[in-house]
Amino acid sequence: MTNVFSRTAKFMATGVLGGALLAALPARADTFNWSYSSSVPADGFSNSGQVSSGISGSGQFTATLIGVDQYLISSITGTETDATGTHTINALDSYAGADQNFSLTSPQLDNFGFSFSVIGIGTSWNIEFGNTQYIALNSVDNPGGFTNGDPDPNLLAIAVDFQVDAVPGPVFGTGLPGLALACGGLIALMRRLRRRNGSGAASAFS
Repeated sequence: MTNVFSRTAKFMATGVLGGALLAALPARADTFNWSYSSSVPADGFSNSGQVSSGISGSGQFTATLIGVDQYLISSITGTETDATGTHTINALDSYAGADQNFSLTSPQLDNFGFSFSVIGIGTSWNIEFGNTQYIALNSVDNPGGFTNGDPDPNLLAIAVDFQVDAVPGPVFGTGLPGLALACGGLIALMRRLRRRNGSGAASAFS
């Protein structure tokens, strides 16, 4: 009987471990965290007489997979900070010819990037990958949204650090599914022991 219960304990541990491993699998998420920042102020805002220590933005994308590791942003939320203050992001924008695409491998943006407008000051921003690095431009300093792909000495385009990461979603193996997996393993063991040992194994579990 001791041997039977020892096997049972081992199988329970295996089932619980299996559930934990399933829970650790990466999720296919359609929500993503994004952020950018730079210590360089946006020139147009600095010239307004306000002090700026730099620019930054962060929030979330909702996006759909449209190719191998290529996503199309369908909505955006978050905040943007510049010399005029911190502003709520309003919506996606067509400024600078943005295609609203990104990927999870480097570079995560192409040279069209994504654009958004902010509430309160009527400014649009574009974040894209230039020739060698990520850059940001805005409709105050650069109304036409043009860039040569590099940070501009006149601050028409500003070098930024940028990243986007998937937000994990629920996957099989957590909560009740994990428990069901472990219980299923116990039931299978009980049936196997009954077949092998006859009524003696069955009585051990009664």
